Amino acid sequence: MCPHPSASSSRLMTVLVLLLLAVRFLYLGVTRFITWPSYPPWLLPSEEVVTYLLIAVAIYTGRRRLGEFHITSLALAMFVIAPFLDIAAVVTTHFRLEPYEWLSRGIEVTSAVLLFAILSRARELKAGLNRDSLLGLSAGIGIGIALGLVFGTYFVIRDKPSAAVGGLSQFAALAAFQLRGAAIMEEPLFRGFGWGQLSHKGWRDTPILLTQALLFSVSHLYYLRFALFSFFVLVPAVGLCLGILARRTKSIASTMLAHTFINAVAIFWGRV
Repeated sequence: MCPHPSASSSRLMTVLVLLLLAVRFLYLGVTRFITWPSYPPWLLPSEEVVTYLLIAVAIYTGRRRLGEFHITSLALAMFVIAPFLDIAAVVTTHFRLEPYEWLSRGIEVTSAVLLFAILSRARELKAGLNRDSLLGLSAGIGIGIALGLVFGTYFVIRDKPSAAVGGLSQFAALAAFQLRGAAIMEEPLFRGFGWGQLSHKGWRDTPILLTQALLFSVSHLYYLRFALFSFFVLVPAVGLCLGILARRTKSIASTMLAHTFINAVAIFWGRV
């Protein structure tokens, strides 16, 4: 049973969610829309590190009631591990990063270590794998692969790329990049804290499902500059599917995996 949140804790969580939305919409979405295709190279790394820090603060703030935000021990583990997997993928693929990109990753790794140290003895972190969580993870992977193949096929038909697909090591690295760069940056906001805050204010699941999908779509505003079909069809479809998955599994661990595989499979298959 989760304790009832204090008024100050609830207000702080609302502020954090609004800050996350502002960073996502204004700092990233609007700026990339205005400056596309030559947006500042530091824009995305700075958005990622600020988002990671805000989510870490939100996790600490709501640590006594993380279940209300679909944040399970598996979701926390993925949030903490993702920056390390990303760096491992960078090293193994010899991907070149700029100094500010290394700095952003270093801050994320440091934050992940501190968050783990703070929460490692919390009761919420002691739950292990069980049948329901394994089914949720399996559903996330299956849905991610299926949607990724559909979207990747669309990209192939649209762009008719001629590049080679690559091997499993390249796909594994791509998945690591997408876990850190997309899944853990978006799922805690839209299917996690945002969902939980609306539920706390008395919203029912269906309006929340539609609202989070709408916000998720609007956060990709810059797609209007180069991918109208993706903005109006593909992104809303992903938002709805991930929202349904979060509602059914009660964990964004499943949606993190689904989001990772949707992006990785679509890019890998579509080579765009």
